[in-house]
Amino acid sequence: MSVPRPRIIVAAAALLVCLSSLPRAAAARGPGRIRAKAVLVVSFDGRRVLYGRNAGQVRSIASISKLMASLVIMDHRLPLDGITTISAVDVKVGSGGCRTRLLRGMKLRNRDLLHAALLASDNRAISAMGRAVGLTPRKLVAAMNARARKMGLVRTRFMDPVGINHGNVSTAYEVAKILRQAVLNPVLQRVMRTRDYFFRPIWPRRRAINYHNTNSLVHRLRFPVYGGKTGFNNKAGYCFTSAMRLPGAGPVLVVVLGSTSKTQRFSDFFSVLAHLRRLGKVHATRRVAHRGRGRRGRPALRRHRGITRRRHRSRRLGIRRGRSRRRLSRRRLSRRRLSRQRRGSHGRISRQRPRRRPPHLYAEDGD
Repeated sequence: MSVPRPRIIVAAAALLVCLSSLPRAAAARGPGRIRAKAVLVVSFDGRRVLYGRNAGQVRSIASISKLMASLVIMDHRLPLDGITTISAVDVKVGSGGCRTRLLRGMKLRNRDLLHAALLASDNRAISAMGRAVGLTPRKLVAAMNARARKMGLVRTRFMDPVGINHGNVSTAYEVAKILRQAVLNPVLQRVMRTRDYFFRPIWPRRRAINYHNTNSLVHRLRFPVYGGKTGFNNKAGYCFTSAMRLPGAGPVLVVVLGSTSKTQRFSDFFSVLAHLRRLGKVHATRRVAHRGRGRRGRPALRRHRGITRRRHRSRRLGIRRGRSRRRLSRRRLSRRRLSRQRRGSHGRISRQRPRRRPPHLYAEDGD
């Protein structure tokens, strides 16, 4: 028995309507698995909101406060090549926060202090730069609140210059405005876009410090990232804000407040980004982030025949296994020659000790 042609046409039309409604239903559900309390994705000029979730809720912003402190310090014309000594005042301001590598009595250039504050969120660096421009911690907080009122931030309040105090509060909308002003400053933008920063203090000279940017998007994202800042305290949770250029949306400002872990705050951003791609507000790209080495230098995980395993060392180096074994054997021979040179004519160890390398402070950055 044949089905009448009009019924086939009606059934096909109904099927097409159902299939076309599936993407809309998926987009209406919104991004899933977001643990952050407040999320905002807005255009750089602030006129178009791509995604918002509790963006007007007043919350603690932790070390994101350092963006406003840096703006105030740059307004007072910080001499980047000037030298500042870490004092007891700086130690007191940074007490209770993340661990620091700036010890009391160290002499550093203000340029290095600025990188320490914005890349590794070092609390002592903000207080030291404030003293370099003639601002005590109390005067620096007053200047930060005055600049917030000048910018029209009615829900932003600062109680300390570094964000340890839970009274440093703002909203996602107003944090985006603070970040926009920081990105428009060429010096601050250049610092915030830096991935790794290595320097030696003026004193002690033998100590070397390497800072790793805590904003993972600078390392992972394939799109241009213009800057950002991370933050954490017990009340604020894990936060971050960043400025970038998304395909199809142009320059945008991203704010994530109150997430549950260091990695979850960036996972929340990627969930929102996938949601915007489903809505068509961001152009779909094949790969959004790099899959290279992680923060601690571990090799990337590759999936091979259903089993996840690490790549062999020779494959990571891009050489054959035979050549890698030769290199290892050469290293062993060089070590033996060095040990022979250190021994005397009778096979005893000579009194001349090898030159010690300067200690490097490689530690996990705060926030």
